[in-house]
Amino acid sequence: MKHELHGVNPPLITPLDADSQLDEDAFRDEIRYHLDAGVSGVVVGGSTGEGMRMTDDQLKQLYDVAVDEVDGDVPVVAGVIARQTREATAKAELARDAGADFIMAMPPTGYVGSHMADNDSIRDYYRAIADVSELPIVIYDVMSLLDLDAELVGDLVRDVPEVVGIKVSSTLGNLTHYLRAIGDDGFVLGGMSIGQFPTYTLGVNGGIVGISSVCPRISVQIWEATQRGDYDRARELHFALVPLIRAAMENYESNFPAGEKTAIDVLGRDAGCLFHPFDGVEDGDEKRAAIEDAVSQMHDRGTREIVHADD
Repeated sequence: MKHELHGVNPPLITPLDADSQLDEDAFRDEIRYHLDAGVSGVVVGGSTGEGMRMTDDQLKQLYDVAVDEVDGDVPVVAGVIARQTREATAKAELARDAGADFIMAMPPTGYVGSHMADNDSIRDYYRAIADVSELPIVIYDVMSLLDLDAELVGDLVRDVPEVVGIKVSSTLGNLTHYLRAIGDDGFVLGGMSIGQFPTYTLGVNGGIVGISSVCPRISVQIWEATQRGDYDRARELHFALVPLIRAAMENYESNFPAGEKTAIDVLGRDAGCLFHPFDGVEDGDEKRAAIEDAVSQMHDRGTREIVHADD
């Protein structure tokens, strides 16, 4: 498989049962729903998928089920979120053994607001993952927690053959710097739900954005409209999603998987539970009501994730 990602690659949620174990049937249903929506790849075990809360055994099961269900139709990207090198390489081995096509690896994290590693250490970190996995690696520039130096990212893409690109979840400014630093030597994927359409106009390869795990069909339509130059249509669809992005993601701040799972439930799919104690929201909760209102606003604009037979 060519070592490049294109188009819409949703970071899938991980449906769990009440005991915080993978609900395999619900997870397979989600994968099939996304494949039917026309996505170009799927990401599992990322931050949306609560990979940072999983044991190695749970990650192994997640990777194995995803690879089995996708069955080669699109690339499977295995999320690796770790605080130190040995943890990262152990997870990378699991992804390799499961048959994943790519790894998406967050830089080593310390406390909130700092990565606690210098550039040389970060280089060594990604080289260690590459040596173990031998899989193409997408660097995960994660929101506002970590600001990787753009020149460092460009050097990694050029100096470590397995490092092929970066997902940018921080700012449009950072994304622009990464595009310039990487050039034609690798690729950049947008990672900001609120910036899904704008990032596509800057020349990225595609996206790994949270809202695409909630509304993959609409996200694919935004990507396709942008690729054919129909910016008016892409903008219209993007604006239709904005209230849902605010209600399901921005309103939940760091516990955004709860909002995304609630939105998926509102849309009629089985999102399962979250890991205890990161509880979801009750049906009567005002945050759920805001999500329901956002979905109604989306429908009022003529945009639907699922088109019913009688519509």
